Amino acid sequence: MAGSFTTGLSPVGATGRQPEPTTTTTTTADPGPTVPDGADASVDVLRADAQQVQAALDDTAAKRSAAEHELAASRAEADAAAAAVDAAKDAEQLAAKKATALDADAQAALVDAYVGTGRDVPLGVLATDNSQDAAWQSTVLQYKADELTALLAKQEAAHAHLAAERRAKDAAAADAEAAEQRASAKVEQLVRLENDQTKLVSQVGDRLDAALSEAAALAAVDAQAAAKLADQEQQLATAAAQSVVATPVATNVSAPVGKPATKTPPTTVAPTTTVKLNPGAPATTAPPATTIPAGPVVQPQPVDTVNVGGFIVARTIADQLTQLLAAAGAAGLTLGGSAYRDVNVQISLRQQHCGTSDYAVWQMPASQCSPPTAIPGRSMHERGLAIDFTCSRVLLTRADPCYAWLAVNAASYGLYNLPSEPWHWSTNGN
Repeated sequence: MAGSFTTGLSPVGATGRQPEPTTTTTTTADPGPTVPDGADASVDVLRADAQQVQAALDDTAAKRSAAEHELAASRAEADAAAAAVDAAKDAEQLAAKKATALDADAQAALVDAYVGTGRDVPLGVLATDNSQDAAWQSTVLQYKADELTALLAKQEAAHAHLAAERRAKDAAAADAEAAEQRASAKVEQLVRLENDQTKLVSQVGDRLDAALSEAAALAAVDAQAAAKLADQEQQLATAAAQSVVATPVATNVSAPVGKPATKTPPTTVAPTTTVKLNPGAPATTAPPATTIPAGPVVQPQPVDTVNVGGFIVARTIADQLTQLLAAAGAAGLTLGGSAYRDVNVQISLRQQHCGTSDYAVWQMPASQCSPPTAIPGRSMHERGLAIDFTCSRVLLTRADPCYAWLAVNAASYGLYNLPSEPWHWSTNGN
């Protein structure tokens, strides 16, 4: 206790007041309402239709926006709690000063009562023959006693107030620490959401690459449908890029009382990779651009193709396709379309639209080319393992009897549909 002293005339002993224990209020951090973490894991970006992917993009953007608002509110709460701690400290210091001053006054008054008036005045009263003087001296003594009693009462009240201010300071400090913990949790949540959103946007970029490959192959069957597909996927990729807020998330949180500030560790980015794809060609180092290459890319091997009923496909699926076409013909259906697409055609387009370096041809994201152009060798058509079907010379739709038949029977022959494109069937559904 500030200002206390150890003589036998301690004000605590004089008044009989017992010291109040100082208690600390422990507040459990309450994270409050939070938005769910993560993007919709049920959406397969490469296989879902454009509407489903757009809904996933909207959902992740909404979650991130909500998390940003929650973080702003949480930080405001933490700032207010820190200000309350400062105010509580100031109030405690003021109360301590008042208690110390009253301790000094009480000590002086008690010493004076014992050494001075408390010993001399009573003897003077006994010696006087003047009743008026005696009455006056008695009145003075009573006044001083009352004054001392009032002073000790003020001292006790001051120490009680000081104890209350200390409890308030401890409670404010606990509240401030809990508020900082909530703010830290909000930062971590927002960083997770930002990472999930970035991952989703990256997947949409991969989807664009696959869609452009499909559109290039589809052009041999239906140029208008191919152009529509490419345009739709380009719009989706643009929407995905715009859904990411350019301003990075601030991850620093002011420190709880008595603790150092916390910071979310930065995300590490893989270094660029030097790749040599063509024998005799100089190695090309990918420039430190906005997109880091995923890793070394191996040129696709030549495909051993064969003609099966007008479809050029990899020899590995020739027998099963022969059986499928026979079964469809027996069911009265006329299946046509296109399958294999030479990878060299795509390489030539990449050189025209993206650049002639190994990086430009094999690793640059499709969206960075003008116009956007798929990376060669990643399409199932370029492997001879995919077919774009027509039904009676019209591009297949889900309303066609050919689609209904394939949906029931194609898997028996090792072909599976890409859900977002009813005409596209491949050995793995991609």
